[in-house]
Amino acid sequence: VTLRVQPIRNARRLLVLRGESSALEPLRQAVVGGGFTPDWLNWELTPDQGCCLRLGVASISEAAVDEQLTQIEALAREQRLSSERQAWEHPVPEPTSGRDPSWLLRLSLPPARCAELLSDEAFQRLHGWSWQLAAGAGCGDGWQHTGPVAPAYAVERLRRSVTRLGGELTVLVQPPAAALPAWLDVPSRPLIEAVKRQFDPRLQLSRGRLPGVAS
Repeated sequence: VTLRVQPIRNARRLLVLRGESSALEPLRQAVVGGGFTPDWLNWELTPDQGCCLRLGVASISEAAVDEQLTQIEALAREQRLSSERQAWEHPVPEPTSGRDPSWLLRLSLPPARCAELLSDEAFQRLHGWSWQLAAGAGCGDGWQHTGPVAPAYAVERLRRSVTRLGGELTVLVQPPAAALPAWLDVPSRPLIEAVKRQFDPRLQLSRGRLPGVAS
């Protein structure tokens, strides 16, 4: 393992862009495909704040940070989106909540399909959930802390929508009575099983718990 570190850059700022997911998607494409260098860019959705794109920009100087944010704000105005600069206090973004969730899901799908998922009926029926998806990678988490606990069939419906969009959904935490499979078969199942046989020919390790292979 090779590790390379660099000093924490003190010049940093957050930018929050709000609007409908369909209007935010062209801006996401422009930021990801342009010459911008945000440290991270996330889709975020919370019960009280709605949907937004949140990005963090850090650089060697305040002028360099301001230059990038000004250009992104200009793109937001072209899309008629609202933008708000915020202070970035902690170098590493902290978890939204430390409470144990009743549901915790991990999603992975093509980045260009995230906006479609956010407007999907199965997604919008999950009330009281928070979501954070990496806009450049298409992966992230969703969890429920408030409101009536979502029934298993609602999460299963979401899983079908994620699969239809070319992604996968893993259930990390669920209510005891839900009993959903943590994951389903993925297209690469034969390769996963072949690697398993290569390194564990007697199948002694984690029997019945092979990620990407349904129980």
